[in-house]
Amino acid sequence: MVVAVDHLIVDYGSQANGRPDPGETVDLIVSLKNFGPEATGVTVTIDTTDPNLTIVDGSTELGVIPSGAVVDNGADPFSVDIAAGAPNGHVVSLEVRAVFSGGETLSDIVLFIGQYDFLVWDPTPDQSSGPVIAATLEGLGYLGRARETLPLDRLDDYATLWVSVGVFPDNYVVDSAGAEGPAIVDYLAGGGAVYLEGGDVWAYDSQYGGFDFRPHFGISATQDGTADLARVVGVAGQLSEGMDFPYTGENSFIDHLDPIAHGSALLRNSSPVYGCGVAGDAGVYRTIGTSFELGGLVDGAAPSTRAALVGAIMDFFGLAPEDVLFADGFECGACTAWSLTQP
Repeated sequence: MVVAVDHLIVDYGSQANGRPDPGETVDLIVSLKNFGPEATGVTVTIDTTDPNLTIVDGSTELGVIPSGAVVDNGADPFSVDIAAGAPNGHVVSLEVRAVFSGGETLSDIVLFIGQYDFLVWDPTPDQSSGPVIAATLEGLGYLGRARETLPLDRLDDYATLWVSVGVFPDNYVVDSAGAEGPAIVDYLAGGGAVYLEGGDVWAYDSQYGGFDFRPHFGISATQDGTADLARVVGVAGQLSEGMDFPYTGENSFIDHLDPIAHGSALLRNSSPVYGCGVAGDAGVYRTIGTSFELGGLVDGAAPSTRAALVGAIMDFFGLAPEDVLFADGFECGACTAWSLTQP
């Protein structure tokens, strides 16, 4: 039983970024594991019905695969063309057929054309908001991943970045001397879009060893705040207009936010009144910064739902969801299913 368990994209030229982009021809190396007895005469082919991908070379011979061994076709990679008009974030399913002495197996891998729609990074110890953000995005039809560590050299794989650094005492401080803050700023400079939430990341952390995100988000943090966040309400004329959320999330030292430069007031606490969300449009990139956790917002009647807010933010970021969302539950995004046939 020879099953695809991982894959690697090898691309060339100016777009060599390790992902299949529209208009590219790329090599595809598939890793396969033999879960059964020794397989001999192994031949592997790939196939798809998706019109956005054309298989140029879809066959390779792997010979003998011992029981439990993992091999790949790096010496003879598959070759595929991605249509120039393929949409970013589109998912292509490829059938991997392994034929060997005694039978054959069918398994699937998925290729994500262009960028994922989102990456959610939640490094906090309690994970109280990041998973909620990811689930909301997925429920809206967006394709992406959630991680507890930031893939510093792969941020360009994602069209939007959603960061939850939490609320004291379960918060995470982005160290001013570390690599995470500069990586996010570089991502913005390259045209990325970032949502960043945290109770202390704006007013407190930046004064005590934390990375200063404020100028990049068009934010001035006027107070470190207390535990008085009660209702989060929208601002007229903004994407949040008409929204009104009770807040039951973590609630200590909630920073007070005002817009500066390219920022605009987006969300406010109802009483006492202070800013807790700012939208930024710097031309090259767009941002949303909040001092509360989205996971703490309580859904009400439309438009006061987390899904409506997240959808409006994604619209502000310039993304529409795929018509069909494929989720495989595998961190590598590789093997999704398998079947076995015997003669």
